[in-house]
Amino acid sequence: MEKIIEKAKELGALIEKSDIVLTQRAAKKEFDDNAELQDLIGAFNMAKMSLMNESNKDTPDAAKVEEFRNQTTQAYENVMQHPVMM
Repeated sequence: MEKIIEKAKELGALIEKSDIVLTQRAAKKEFDDNAELQDLIGAFNMAKMSLMNESNKDTPDAAKVEEFRNQTTQAYENVMQHPVMM
């Protein structure tokens, strides 16, 4: 059993050093550290919450729902067009 645990640890160490893991970590760091992108994501989340809140009312205002839907769509496009996301 010790041999299996030892080999599993070796495999884990190799995975940690693999190009795939290193590339993913670098991409995540770039994503997390980009203040502009994080602001865009925050704007998307706010627009989405506004849309959900209005849509879930007993009598949602159709004009507001459409406005929030458009804002959400535009915010999503802004996030996806950011260079870090490409």
